[in-house]
Amino acid sequence: TCAVVEQGATDGFCTKSCPSSGALCSGAPTGTQAACILSDGQGNNFCSFICKAQGQTWSCPSDLTCSTTEDQPGTGQYSCKP
Repeated sequence: TCAVVEQGATDGFCTKSCPSSGALCSGAPTGTQAACILSDGQGNNFCSFICKAQGQTWSCPSDLTCSTTEDQPGTGQYSCKP
């Protein structure tokens, strides 16, 4: 599945579906963290790379960079974005 994570964005990334919002996603490269944090608003969930959360940091895959804004204000969670 191709995902665009910000409204109006022209770039996205390929990802896989996942069954449970908030769960960790398997198969992430070493040094990265992927979690089931994307939703299409129709009940379908997808994996996304996280670069900061709960005082921890992870690398973004080479074609993504760490967002400068929180995914949801006040959560302290930042995702990797195109």
